[in-house]
Amino acid sequence: AFAPTEPAGEWGGERIALVISGEGGEIESDCAHGRIDGPFVLDPNGAFLLPGIWSREHGGPVREGEAEEELAARFSGWIAGDAMTLNIDIVSPPSRLGSFDLRKNRAPKLLKCL
Repeated sequence: AFAPTEPAGEWGGERIALVISGEGGEIESDCAHGRIDGPFVLDPNGAFLLPGIWSREHGGPVREGEAEEELAARFSGWIAGDAMTLNIDIVSPPSRLGSFDLRKNRAPKLLKCL
């Protein structure tokens, strides 16, 4: 098995970008964004399961005073070398938003909501 890469840094893939720091992570996707709350910890096999928040976006301007919906989320997957599989799940009601393949130091390909 490949030893996992140090997770901190920028990761990119189709329709997703992830920046990992010592405090957690910031995720940007086509029509949503998320936050990983807490250090990005890997188990000995390079796997992770981390809590956070997911917020859907919409096309057009954000209205003044518009509250952002923050949904409790779980971010799971694994890192092998410079490759990551990232699964995004909403906690309640349980639903999988998607599974994404990312690479370290690769520019993401995002299509933002219009």
